[in-house]
Amino acid sequence: MSERIRSVPKGWIVFIMAFVLYANTLSHDFTLDDAIVIKDNMYTTQGLSGWKGLLTKDTFHGFFKDDSKSQLVAGGRYRPLSPMLFALLYQVVGNSPFIFHLVNIILYATCCLLLFQLLNLFFKRVSLKEHNFIAFAATLLFTAHAVHTEVVANVKGADEILSSIGAILCLIYLIKWQSTQRVKFGIFACMAFFLSLLAKENTITLLAIAPMTLWMTSKNEKITFSWKHPVALLAVFMLYFGLRYAVLGSSIGVEAPKELLNNPFLKYDGNALVPFSFSERLGTILFCLFNYIKLLVFPHPLIHDYYPRHIPVINMESLIPWISLVTHVAVGLWALWKLRERNVVAYAVLFYLIAISITSNIAFPVGTTMSERFLFFPSIGFCIGAAFGLSLLKRKNKNIAVILLALLVILNSIKSISRNTVWKNNYLLFQTDVKAAPNSAKLQNAAAGSLIAQYETLQNVDQKKAKMEEAIQHAANAIRIHPRYKNAHLLKGNGHLYKEEFKEALTSYENALRLDPAYKEAKNNKQIALRAAGRYFGEKKGDIDTALNYLKQAHAMDKKNPETLRLLGVAYGLKGTHSKSIEYFSKLIDERPNNPEYWKLLGTAFHHNGQLEERDKVLAKAEELENPN
Repeated sequence: MSERIRSVPKGWIVFIMAFVLYANTLSHDFTLDDAIVIKDNMYTTQGLSGWKGLLTKDTFHGFFKDDSKSQLVAGGRYRPLSPMLFALLYQVVGNSPFIFHLVNIILYATCCLLLFQLLNLFFKRVSLKEHNFIAFAATLLFTAHAVHTEVVANVKGADEILSSIGAILCLIYLIKWQSTQRVKFGIFACMAFFLSLLAKENTITLLAIAPMTLWMTSKNEKITFSWKHPVALLAVFMLYFGLRYAVLGSSIGVEAPKELLNNPFLKYDGNALVPFSFSERLGTILFCLFNYIKLLVFPHPLIHDYYPRHIPVINMESLIPWISLVTHVAVGLWALWKLRERNVVAYAVLFYLIAISITSNIAFPVGTTMSERFLFFPSIGFCIGAAFGLSLLKRKNKNIAVILLALLVILNSIKSISRNTVWKNNYLLFQTDVKAAPNSAKLQNAAAGSLIAQYETLQNVDQKKAKMEEAIQHAANAIRIHPRYKNAHLLKGNGHLYKEEFKEALTSYENALRLDPAYKEAKNNKQIALRAAGRYFGEKKGDIDTALNYLKQAHAMDKKNPETLRLLGVAYGLKGTHSKSIEYFSKLIDERPNNPEYWKLLGTAFHHNGQLEERDKVLAKAEELENPN
């Protein structure tokens, strides 16, 4: 009892520490993927009435509103738990980033508190003398680790946190079930596992981690290992898989997307995208696994985007993949061998390797080469190993061990708080990270978009011009990396349009339409550019023939657009072709019959064409519309 009492303050120290580390995100906006699952998701914004859609559709459906886009990432996504939480919050507080960030911080702090309880229970069952120190040290390292900033600072990361909470609770109840044989703990473990899968399917790895954990905690002669506990989890997974299959169908045999941003194992061969060779695929995966270890040891630089080609195409002729392969295989085999002795380091190594395997791209593609959020649950294994190493050092020199632990926690805390500031909004996030990942097409595109979004908020003309030049360069960089990136062509066109560089803008929109003839945004913006060019050459340059050329093209794209019809009428009037002016003003009135100004324009055209009787009728109609009484 006294041991439990002493452990409570440590747990709350962890909870408070987690909250303080991320308190600076409370004033942040929604960023990055928050739009997909919160503010632009039609189910989330319906509140509780949207739960049905969240439970019966792919997680992306509420954002794209199109079943054909459910396989943008191979296999689809069925993760309703966190969107259901967001829908509940939306029902209560609406579109309030503060509350969403507050809940995310509380979830993270709860996750850290539960992790401390799990490790304390685990190491007590393993019968390690320093179990209190190891549990507390591992939890402190996990709580402070800077690689977790993406998960906590980005509200969408609640799926990682909720799935980890479910997994941790599952392990806690499994250990209690094993030691007490009380069925209620088995039920709780199964419920927690099911909820963790609903949050994110990555915790399928518990099917391997759980037996290993139970083996470690069965060291006591009074506690024996039994397969009934992991078999119960397997039954729960089959239930989840059946539900997932009912909603998404089977992903077996589904071809990986042919879009580079959803399938990073593609490369350009001339103008065509072709799959990586086996050597390139394996080399790139091993390179990423090596980088994961580097980030756990030294979390810098941190970026939210590892899309092509931030991670270059690496084949097995390079050295790093071989170092990674030898290290992972050797350490993994050693851990498997030593696990039979219930070795803690072996357990920590296997925990990490098993947890990271699901997002490693080895078994199946996950849509990106790597991501810092993929380290959230696996990092528990790393923290356990590091804490155990510190406990060995503590046996020789307690002061040095404590100082080293404090140093690691302080340095990671400083990095976490510093990194959090970057997640303030999309503009700051994209402009910061693009400097660290200049070869990411997606990030270059995002940086361009965030600059263009600022255009209307700026007052200084020179500042506006500079921002657009920068945006155009970012979009051009994205196109250089990924020539078939239609959105980058669109954004490049928008930048040129704002600078009144109409020829370049139209070229960019046409490039986007060549890639996707049905690209609605490019069609719309091309028409806007043609109309703007017509106005520019007519009003500012006095070049009526060029103006008419652009306006005719705009009219061919949309014969009913009122502004195009008005400008054509004005242009023909300036040219002296008043009959054509009358024609277009008449069409304009057909579209907007209740606008008196348009009737006045038609009256002016009749006047210049010498049709005075028609002029008087039209002007009378304008007067009637202006003064209906």
